[in-house]
Amino acid sequence: MSPVITKIISVAGMNLIAIIISKRITKSQIKLFTLKNLGWFLFSLIPILIFQSVGYNFTTFLTFFFLILSIKKILEIDIIISTILVLFIMILSTIPDLLGSAIIMNFISFTEIHDNFLILCLTTIFVSIITYYIFMTPFVKKIVNLSIDKLQKQENRRVIIYLLFAFIAICIMYYTTSSIFTPTKDYFVANLVILSFIFLIFIYMNEIMKYDKLLMQNNTLYECMQNVENYQEQQDLCMHEYKNQLSKVIDATTDEKVINIVKSILKIDSSNENYILGKIKYLPKGEIKSLIYYKLLVSNKQNLNESIDISPKIKEEDLKLPSNVNNELSQLIGIYFDNAIEAAYNSSKKQIALEVYKIKDSLFFVITNSYKGNIKLNNITKKGFSTKGNSRGKGLYFANKIVKNSTYFNNETKIIDDYFIQKLEVRKK
Repeated sequence: MSPVITKIISVAGMNLIAIIISKRITKSQIKLFTLKNLGWFLFSLIPILIFQSVGYNFTTFLTFFFLILSIKKILEIDIIISTILVLFIMILSTIPDLLGSAIIMNFISFTEIHDNFLILCLTTIFVSIITYYIFMTPFVKKIVNLSIDKLQKQENRRVIIYLLFAFIAICIMYYTTSSIFTPTKDYFVANLVILSFIFLIFIYMNEIMKYDKLLMQNNTLYECMQNVENYQEQQDLCMHEYKNQLSKVIDATTDEKVINIVKSILKIDSSNENYILGKIKYLPKGEIKSLIYYKLLVSNKQNLNESIDISPKIKEEDLKLPSNVNNELSQLIGIYFDNAIEAAYNSSKKQIALEVYKIKDSLFFVITNSYKGNIKLNNITKKGFSTKGNSRGKGLYFANKIVKNSTYFNNETKIIDDYFIQKLEVRKK
């Protein structure tokens, strides 16, 4: 039988086993035996049909690209997946091919193998069956499947280039061994180089998998830390809000027992109640007044020098805001006061001031405090920044988020001499 026909039958057998292996790996439900698939199978044989060459040469390499496109069309898979599968099949099929060649070369020459239809068919069947079972081993199947998953990502496409160059190197070495094909030292050295390339491919792929696994673990850990941090932020904000809401209970009841219990929880001193109430008498009765009253009691307990200036022009309707906006205003005032009280307490002057006034339809709350040290205004709203030590700096970060996400509020922060000033504008719609 013609060597070319024998070669065509050999290539057809290997291409068929490549398609079957690819179907098993991808778990495709496509029916193989259709007219369309037969056409694409014949398409994979075009290089050998056109060039009609025998042995390992450019035609072998060209067949590789035709097989990639055929498997893509037959199994209806992505070209990247098809490329990865064919690369692995071509590379791993060299193992049984080298094994079979090492045995046969002792009895028959390379030319005689390709001239003898029966021997070539037997070797093709041997290589195909062993290649199939290599791919069905759990380790190889896992590597191939993980490679398909990972290499579809853009950042991992460099691995395909590595595999392609390794395949080219193996093809070159195959061309060298086919010209020797006698049990000599040079032949076995060439085979050792081929096996080394295969070994390096699996080492490289294994390292890629380990790296990706570690990266995934790090990403999971980072995500967990973010979730914990976000949870902690919410808890800190809730603690601010709980205290603020408790302070409003004082205004909502006349029961002295309840008032005393709330005050004991908040740990405030009511000995200067009348003085503070007199200073904020122009504030309309309600939640905001109760909150400011509580904060001033805390400030007084810290022995801070207080300065309070409330405009008599403020009316009850000025503080009639939607429920959610009112809650946000309470949070903002609570945060600004807490920061001001602590900063003033740690300063030498220990001064804190509150101004509330109205300009047109806007209401302004200005909280001023003395402080020690140096403050950079562009840092104060950054998450985690604080002049008060580690694990602090969340209050103004929260406040900044509230202001940014609301159309009702506008704030201005500035420093004049040794005083830190927070100016909050509340715009009425």
